[in-house]
Amino acid sequence: DSGQYLSSGEGMFRRPSEGQSLISYLSEQDFGSCADLEKENAHFSISESLIAAIELMKCNMMSRQLEEEEEDSDKEIQELKQKIRIRRQQIRTRHLFPTCQEMGSDSLMATDSGSQFSSHGSMRLSDSGSAEDVEEYEIQDADIKRNPDSSRKSFLSSDSISHSFLNSNSAEAVAMGLLKQFEGMQLPAASELEWLVPEHDAPQKLLPIPDSLPISPDDGEHADIYKLRIRVRGNLEWAPPRPQIIFNVHQAPARKVAVAKQNYRCAGCGIRTDPDYIKRLRYCEYLGKYFCQCCHENAQTIIPSRILRKWDFSKYYVSNFSKDLLSKIWSDPLFNVQAINPALYQKVKALNQVRLLRIQLFHMKNMFKTCRLAKDLLDSFDTVPGHLTEDLHLYSLSDFSAIKKGDLMPRLTDLLKAGSLHIDKCMLCQAKGFICEFCQNEDDIIFPFELNKCRTCEECKACYHKSCFKSTRCPRCERLQARRELMAKTSMESYISDYEDELEQLEAVAAT
Repeated sequence: DSGQYLSSGEGMFRRPSEGQSLISYLSEQDFGSCADLEKENAHFSISESLIAAIELMKCNMMSRQLEEEEEDSDKEIQELKQKIRIRRQQIRTRHLFPTCQEMGSDSLMATDSGSQFSSHGSMRLSDSGSAEDVEEYEIQDADIKRNPDSSRKSFLSSDSISHSFLNSNSAEAVAMGLLKQFEGMQLPAASELEWLVPEHDAPQKLLPIPDSLPISPDDGEHADIYKLRIRVRGNLEWAPPRPQIIFNVHQAPARKVAVAKQNYRCAGCGIRTDPDYIKRLRYCEYLGKYFCQCCHENAQTIIPSRILRKWDFSKYYVSNFSKDLLSKIWSDPLFNVQAINPALYQKVKALNQVRLLRIQLFHMKNMFKTCRLAKDLLDSFDTVPGHLTEDLHLYSLSDFSAIKKGDLMPRLTDLLKAGSLHIDKCMLCQAKGFICEFCQNEDDIIFPFELNKCRTCEECKACYHKSCFKSTRCPRCERLQARRELMAKTSMESYISDYEDELEQLEAVAAT
């Protein structure tokens, strides 16, 4: 239910209960299962809550001081309170900078042991002026001034937070570490905070999710999994960009039209932009959307779609999200040239040469897998990414860049030469070769990786000389087809014969 969440810019923060302390509220936040973007936004949200808490504390302190000055005009009391404030500041400074040199000797002393604070209750300060006495007075004085509903306030104790938790880099741990610097001070309740960014400027509420989901009967034993809440950011006006692979080149639209389709919001963070300031938005060439200057820092990178369509390796401006995404998939084989744009092989000579080398290495590697003498050579194939010798048309951005620079082809050529030398000397590999059925030349053993003189049948994978293979049908395929037809005919005749025998037996039984 979205009503359980704050209607402000903090996004995934659950609404605090009435009077809930700030420490308890921050401790219950769980961003461990969130996406990276959600974890980053948590730092902004918690920073906002800390700013609001500190400003509220300062405001309350100044208001209390003004009230005390108006109520108590006695000069002696004012001087004593000023000394107390100085002592408090020294103690706080000592907590903030523990490595600094210890302050001077006690600067707060009470000379008149019989003096009393009639308007605030009675309390005596010892001659030693220790920090414990001052803090005790501070707490008692605050208890008198604050609302009787004391459950709405909280104090931060160093024992309430584990050391390992404070050493983590999570947003809530950073907040706890900052609040620890205010140890002993009165913190406002979480429900009293006012957020700086309103919801209508940067909507972050959850999308409506149904309470129940249809599941398969086979998954009934795992029904508890479907009860877990799914974290989804965004709403009907805006949703954050999702990691996606784009294969098409975006045609840059008119700025006004594109921003209007985005509801005048940044595609990255959802912040609203006034129509008069849309010129400040920056266009992402990868996603084809406009981003604010915080989400788009003019980072440049190559665009996969422009490589696949135009073999264009120019760097274009992209958003921070797109830059991170393309960096993560830099070495992942995600682009099938044969399926996306097979004409690119004819357009780019270097790419077509790499394709031929990969075909040869593919057949060669399959032979080495069954050769016990080629283990060392097979290990050398691991020096290149596995998809280059196993999936013929899959490429990564790193592969495209290496082909463009001319670095990939020499590596594949060296592997091919080493493999050819092994096959020429290995009797086990020679036994796996083919004899052309057309010319029947037993002295010329051919292999599938010899693309310059060998033609491989797509159906049965048999090899023939290119000059010999002139018919439209493969001889081996014709033999296999004739054998299948003969076996089917024999099976049918056997079935008919058995059926006739059964009929004769039934007729004989019926006659008797």
